[in-house]
Amino acid sequence: MTAEQVNLLLSELPLHQRETVLFALCTGLGQQNVLQLEWAQVNFVLKHAWVRATHSKNRRPIAVPLNETAINVLKRQVGKHETRVFTYAGKPLCTANTRAWRAALKRVGIKDFRWHDLRHTWATWQRQAGKPTHELQRLGSWRSGVMVERYAHLAPDHLANAAN
Repeated sequence: MTAEQVNLLLSELPLHQRETVLFALCTGLGQQNVLQLEWAQVNFVLKHAWVRATHSKNRRPIAVPLNETAINVLKRQVGKHETRVFTYAGKPLCTANTRAWRAALKRVGIKDFRWHDLRHTWATWQRQAGKPTHELQRLGSWRSGVMVERYAHLAPDHLANAAN
């Protein structure tokens, strides 16, 4: 997804979903890691969040550095729930693939896009910003560089710029 498409999508989403999408695009975390995030896993001082091994696809804990946008998203969630970060009407979110999500995608003309594709978008943007494979591998918690390349799809124009 392009930055323009992301901005259009964000403008069409309900606030609670906008926040989860923005957080996912800042961290590269998958849907369940975002939705199940608990306050005990967030450290504002160190600007890090942690995903427990039991909630990680590869069964290893994930350290998640938080940029200023992610920190601001988290700060806007403070006080909404005692344990869980992302909520709707005071209750923890269980799914992001809702009618509102699908309707927002349709309104902005984005087809064949799953919530998990936000992770692809994040990885691609990281790669386009010059993030080396080994750093992106650690940030995305992938076991191999091959997995990184499955997620980080470079646009041809970016490769042309690199060649120049």
